[in-house]
Amino acid sequence: MRETLKSNQDLRGQPEAGFDTTDPRAAYKHFLPRINALSLEAIKPCTVDVALARRNIEVGLVAVTSYLDLARARLPRLSVPLLFELRPLGLALSFAADRVAATAEGALEGHLERVRFLRNLTLRQLEIFAYLDLVPEARVEAVRLGATPIDTCREALSIVALFAEYAPAIGGRHPFTDAQLNQLWERAQWLLRALRSRSAGTAWGEPATTIRDRFWTLVVEVHDELREAGVAIFGLKRLDEHVPPLGHPGAKPAKAATG
Repeated sequence: MRETLKSNQDLRGQPEAGFDTTDPRAAYKHFLPRINALSLEAIKPCTVDVALARRNIEVGLVAVTSYLDLARARLPRLSVPLLFELRPLGLALSFAADRVAATAEGALEGHLERVRFLRNLTLRQLEIFAYLDLVPEARVEAVRLGATPIDTCREALSIVALFAEYAPAIGGRHPFTDAQLNQLWERAQWLLRALRSRSAGTAWGEPATTIRDRFWTLVVEVHDELREAGVAIFGLKRLDEHVPPLGHPGAKPAKAATG
């Protein structure tokens, strides 16, 4: 039996539609209290192109809109207003990302993203070595310091130092070349000096990058709810086809069902 169909246009203006706007600045201001309530430990770095993420949000919303009654039936606690706030939330994220690009932080962000990427890869490798008892687990755990950019740089330096210290045990057992580890060390050193110079010896408080990451974290949380609705409607095997991950490169909006 075909479920009752509703379009997002029908939802707008109704109480269940929640907050909606096409003004990025208004969306940014509206969601600021919510993103500021997130703990620093919960913040996820934004590593996906924002325009791509918004496109995939739209794909998912178009897909589930036609089956809202089915989603409600299978997920009684589902909040439809929350799902459709993904559109203005995506606008707010874009506004926050634009603020990063418009500041001096934007120049440092590229270096930070590269250091963060390599830090994550090399730390995972050390965790594998700890599991194999090739590197003391306590030494690897001690690498983790916090979520600030300065913490990331200090962690990267500690990671490279561990690779050097335990080279006799792990040399030749990992994919990283000396050149790559040296590059991570040099980037982290340069960025650490730049960050300390910029902040006069203190870590960033709430710079544009952190605010953007707060918005990204909220987008991820709400999008997880959309993906859960997608599982209820389409099943796990067809989930990515209809409600793609935020970073999915090839998603295209499907035509909403009619009838």
